[in-house]
Amino acid sequence: MKKLSNVLNVFVFSLVLVSADVRAQFSTSIEIGVAGFSRNDARIPGNSGTNIDFSNFDRSPKFVYRIMPSYKFSKHHEVRGLWAPLVFDVNGRFSELTNFNGQAFAANVDTAGSYKFNSYRLGYIYHVNPGSSSRWRLGIVAKIRDAYVSVTQGSTVSKKANIGFVPLIHLGFENDFSENLILNFDVDALGASQGRAIDALVALRYKLTHSSTQNLNVYIGYRTIEGGANVEEVYNFAWIHQGVLGLDVAL
Repeated sequence: MKKLSNVLNVFVFSLVLVSADVRAQFSTSIEIGVAGFSRNDARIPGNSGTNIDFSNFDRSPKFVYRIMPSYKFSKHHEVRGLWAPLVFDVNGRFSELTNFNGQAFAANVDTAGSYKFNSYRLGYIYHVNPGSSSRWRLGIVAKIRDAYVSVTQGSTVSKKANIGFVPLIHLGFENDFSENLILNFDVDALGASQGRAIDALVALRYKLTHSSTQNLNVYIGYRTIEGGANVEEVYNFAWIHQGVLGLDVAL
């Protein structure tokens, strides 16, 4: 939590430096989509558990959503938040006796798995060259990860939960194809020897209205979330794919 406190102090200090005579602008993005995963491997404990491949289990596409409020203090400076819940439930059978989180699960028995990866973020974004037809963004993001992996077999249940802080780097790019049509690329990511986290979006954005006081945009695109941890306590990596539709409202 000390690391999170230091990052938040940077955010507050950055806002104090922003000129007070610039009108602030509040905006919110609401995104919905359909998600699935091509990889979801778990091994708990990471150094002695049995590897579980949830991509071999039966699963249905998952409805997902996220809400992204932001506050722009000038044409260069922005504070951005995120609330993105995400839970997958799967059903299948293990092909071998499986050790998960200190509990033994039998082979060839109906088994339910659950994977949660909720994400809460607060970030400072700097707009490098606002006003041009091709624009870049750079920033730092504080992420709180609220996650668990659970396995259920009849009355036998075992769950490994984890809540932790993850620092990320933000990179964004926009290019105007016309006055109303914009290509947008957006990624929060960081990697280390213990693991990595990547959340990236590529989308086409269309301006429904645009004025000096109000903007309304819609976008459609592809979002991918990839990463995980490889430590003694936990091994878990997932690759999630989402087709998304979003609405931006700026006031």
